[in-house]
Amino acid sequence: MKVRFRIDRLIVDGANLSSIERARLKDALRMSLEAQLLERMETNVSLPRGELHFERRHIAMPMAVDVRGAALGMTLGPVVAQSVWPTAPQS
Repeated sequence: MKVRFRIDRLIVDGANLSSIERARLKDALRMSLEAQLLERMETNVSLPRGELHFERRHIAMPMAVDVRGAALGMTLGPVVAQSVWPTAPQS
């Protein structure tokens, strides 16, 4: 199963990031969110074929994630993903 995320805004405490660092952080955050989602899924959940999309227009509970900058080789502190909501694809 492939999981796709759309991250509308990042808030990084105590760090000024370049555009390259921000892109790398977004990638790390997507991987972290995917891991959390898969951990919380029950084994008997059936999903439609294709991708599970995360889109802003469907409102559910926002997820907050703590990413420790390993992908950037530095400690960034807590990172909050805002406006990231899990949704199933529209059919």
